[in-house]
Amino acid sequence: MGDISNAPRRITLFPHGPALTPAAQQTLTGILIRCGADHSRLIDTCFPSTGRETGLERYISYLTRTQLNTSDLARAMIVFTKTNPPVMAIMQTRRQMARSLPVLRTGVWIIFADQAENPFLLNNLDDPRLGELDDMESPAPIWRDAYDLEYLVIPRNCTSPEFACSRFTDLERRIQNGFSQTEIDSSRYQFTLSPGSR
Repeated sequence: MGDISNAPRRITLFPHGPALTPAAQQTLTGILIRCGADHSRLIDTCFPSTGRETGLERYISYLTRTQLNTSDLARAMIVFTKTNPPVMAIMQTRRQMARSLPVLRTGVWIIFADQAENPFLLNNLDDPRLGELDDMESPAPIWRDAYDLEYLVIPRNCTSPEFACSRFTDLERRIQNGFSQTEIDSSRYQFTLSPGSR
């Protein structure tokens, strides 16, 4: 089950653009393709903010204008390459995208943990105020955030792409079964982190 490269290819969304460096992007893309990404449908255009719209709003508008197939979006991979600070870069981005494009709720959300981009990411993700990693030592842990939503975490130095793909399959199955779609009022949580933890 680890290598699902023969499965139907998936559209892959990068709301913050590609990984920080070409080498990091190559590593990430290789794992995503093993998990079923379609190399010809990696939407990683990075839109700068304008006076009227944020970069994320422009990215969402682009997806809407492109009129992508709904069934493709329902099986999409959504990959976070910007992770600092986690609350805004990951959690709020997911909520905004899912609110604007509800079909993405059944996609698989992935965090690329690049030490060069955010050296404190794994520690931040395991902060009880933000969520919990299921296994800090795993080559591909699952993170459950404070909204009770799950993400596959792919470290840049992932030692087992096969295991990452296996976890991807398991997570997708749980999402399809509805176990990762709980919506919790964000006002119940306090997300303020001390400067030293970011």
